[in-house]
Amino acid sequence: MTFNNIIDENSPGWNHKIVNGENFDHTFQIDGTPLWWFYKRFVVGYVMPKQFGLQDTLNNKVKDPFSKSYYSLLSLTLRKYIYYNEYFKRKTSKREIELGDKVLILAYTNHINQKTGEVFRVQKIADQINSDGKLKSFILFADPLSNISSPKIKIWRTNVHSYVKVENIVGAKKITRELYSKWRELDKKILFGEEWNKFKYVMNFFFSYEFIYNTVLYYLSFRDMLEEQQIKAIILTSGNGFFDRILMASAKTKGIPVVIMQHGSGLGVADQEISPEVNFAVFGEFYKRKLTSMNVPKESIYVTGPIIFDDIIPFMKKTNRASDKVI
Repeated sequence: MTFNNIIDENSPGWNHKIVNGENFDHTFQIDGTPLWWFYKRFVVGYVMPKQFGLQDTLNNKVKDPFSKSYYSLLSLTLRKYIYYNEYFKRKTSKREIELGDKVLILAYTNHINQKTGEVFRVQKIADQINSDGKLKSFILFADPLSNISSPKIKIWRTNVHSYVKVENIVGAKKITRELYSKWRELDKKILFGEEWNKFKYVMNFFFSYEFIYNTVLYYLSFRDMLEEQQIKAIILTSGNGFFDRILMASAKTKGIPVVIMQHGSGLGVADQEISPEVNFAVFGEFYKRKLTSMNVPKESIYVTGPIIFDDIIPFMKKTNRASDKVI
C-alpha cells in the first residue's frame, strides 16, 4: 500500500511550473487555495479506484486502442454520474437554520445508527459540547459522492446538500467555466512531458467541468453556511476527504479553527499541507512526533488519547480475574 500521491511522485513539481506566464497553482485556485490541494489526496494507491488503471498505464501496460477508449469513456461516465447524482441529492434536501454559536462536526451518513440515531465516532463529543452549555453541536452530514441516496437524504436535514443556495450555483458555474476553459486550452505536456499520456485519464476526470463545479459549488456554499450557522469551530475525523478539505478551505477564509480528530493509525504518513487554523487531536506522543517531523507546530497538536474508541467501552467483554499475578 502506498500513501504517496502517485502524480506528484512520478512528476514532482509539475503544479508549480509556469504556464502562460503564471504558476499553475496560482491559475487554478479558489480564493487562494489551489484545486490540486483539494484533489491530491485522492490520487494515492489505496484511494484511487483501480478501474482508472493508473498503475497499469504507469507500467506501460495500456497500449491497445480498446483500453484507451475504455479509460476515456470511464472518465466521462464517472464525472457525469457524480454531477447528476449530486444534483438529485440537492433537489431532495431540505434546509434547516438554528440560531446560536455552534461547533460544526462533519460526519457521514453511513455512520448513523439507524436504531438509535446516534453517530459513530462523534456522538459523545457532540453530547459533551451540548452539556457544557457554551456552544451547541451542529452535526453536518456528508454523503459519499458515489452513494445513490437521494430518496433517503431528505431525513438528514443538516446535510451538505441542504445549504446550497441559488447564488452559490450561479457563482459556481461562472468560476467553473473560467477554470475549465483554461484547463482545456492548456498544453499539458508543458507540465508533464510525455508522462501526460499516462496521467490524462485521471487528471481529465479531476479537472473536468463536472468535478471542478462540485468543488467550487460546495466551497461557496460552505463559506456562506459557516456564517449563517454561526460556526465558531469545526471538528473533522479526517483531513483527506472531499468534503473535509472543502470545509478546511472554507474555514481558512473565515478564520475559523479546525480540529482533525485522529481515527486510525494512518495519521502522519503523508505531508499534511494544512493551514495554521488546523489543529490535531492525536492518540499519543508517537503521533505528535510524527506530525512535528512534518512541520506541524507543537502548539497545534493535542494528545487526547483515542477518543473515537470511547463508544466501544460498553461492548468490552468483562472478565473476572482470579488473581493479579501475571505469568
